[in-house]
Amino acid sequence: PTDTTTPTVSPSLTATMTATTTATQTRVVLSGVDAALWFLVLWLWLLVPFALNICSISIFHAGHYYSNHRFRQWFHSQWLWAMCIYLCACFHLDALCLLYLLVP
Repeated sequence: PTDTTTPTVSPSLTATMTATTTATQTRVVLSGVDAALWFLVLWLWLLVPFALNICSISIFHAGHYYSNHRFRQWFHSQWLWAMCIYLCACFHLDALCLLYLLVP
């Protein structure tokens, strides 16, 4: 004979499961918002010094110290290397923060 009775779940267990599911959904939404905010902050952290460097190089370009050709080449190469390292560091930091925030 087959058992036709449906198992009963206690109300307290149902309430606990509902609360846990809601808390998990809230945590996922909050972590997504946190990740977006972190991403925005880190991009601002990346772009503001980059813009300042461009401004400083254009101001420096107008100055009389910039007339020396050998010094100009050296300055350009150092600035480009510094910007490449800075960009790579920021991208890696962005990726690490996103992984930390999104992966449970």
